[in-house]
Amino acid sequence: MARKMHALLVDDEKTMLLFYRSALKKIGGELDAMEASNGQEGLRLLKMFTPDFVIVDCRMPVMDGPEFCKMARGLNFQVPIIMVTAEERFRVRDDLRENDIYYLQKPIDMGDTFFCRRFEDELHKFVHGFLSRSSRTSIIV
Repeated sequence: MARKMHALLVDDEKTMLLFYRSALKKIGGELDAMEASNGQEGLRLLKMFTPDFVIVDCRMPVMDGPEFCKMARGLNFQVPIIMVTAEERFRVRDDLRENDIYYLQKPIDMGDTFFCRRFEDELHKFVHGFLSRSSRTSIIV
């Protein structure tokens, strides 16, 4: 029986939220996902919902991804975080990398099937790793 995934998806682009959901559903099993359009909303949801992992965009209005990560860790939330950005040369800060925060480059053009597939493959690797080490037993993104 496939395990239910619990995820928090934080991105100001509705198209990307749909893409994340679609990519996660391809992993199999049930998906329980909450969505926020900026880091501030994401923190509010994180306080109410304990996901297996978080996907957060780097650049958003109100509160961006790096600030969300800093605040989440400051509130002692130790959930794995995948920060996504369309920037090719984004440099992940060492303090983020050391705090169970990962980086993925998101597709700029949703019509670029090769890039979208590569993103999905990398996302699946991260998620399988998170789920295999999670203490939940039955039944996040």
